[in-house]
Amino acid sequence: MSNATLPSAIDLAKTSSYVVLCIFQLVPYLVILWILYREKKTYGAPVYKIIFHLGITDIIQLIFHCSALPLTIWTVSKKSWIVKVCTNFFYF
Repeated sequence: MSNATLPSAIDLAKTSSYVVLCIFQLVPYLVILWILYREKKTYGAPVYKIIFHLGITDIIQLIFHCSALPLTIWTVSKKSWIVKVCTNFFYF
């Protein structure tokens, strides 16, 4: 017998909307960074290199924010190693 409880429909809706919003932000962000990278004249300036690298770190954070949906669906406890690994990436 297991004491595990399933997530409610509200929890699933919240996390699903959160993932959809992350993906909605991710697509234009990738397009903008691709344009910055492709233009050799603008990418040659140091400020645009900094902007590009900050954008890469933002994209990595958005990808790890998408881990909320599977963690909610599978009701992973806070003591799990998956949660510890994913949350450690937020503190960079």
